[in-house]
Amino acid sequence: TTEIYTLSLHDALPISLCLSFQNSFRINYRILTILGALSFVASDFCIGWNKFVSPIPHGKIMVAASYMAAQILITYGTIGLANERK
Repeated sequence: TTEIYTLSLHDALPISLCLSFQNSFRINYRILTILGALSFVASDFCIGWNKFVSPIPHGKIMVAASYMAAQILITYGTIGLANERK
C-alpha cells in the first residue's frame, strides 16, 4: 500500500500543477481542492511510513502541516467554486 501512495503522489502532483497554469494565472478552485486531497494523501503516507516502515525525522510536524494544508486548500477551493457558480 505504501507503493500505491507513492505512485499516486508522484504522478498526480505534476499533472495537477500543469493543469493549474492552463488558464494563465486565474485561480482554478478545482485544482486547489485536488491539491488539498493530495495533501491528505501525503499526511496518510507519513503516518503509514512512520508506523510501518521507519520513523521520519520531524514526522509529527510533517503530518500536522500536510493535514492543515489539506484543510485550508479544500476549504478555499470549495468556497471559491461555490462563489463562481453564483
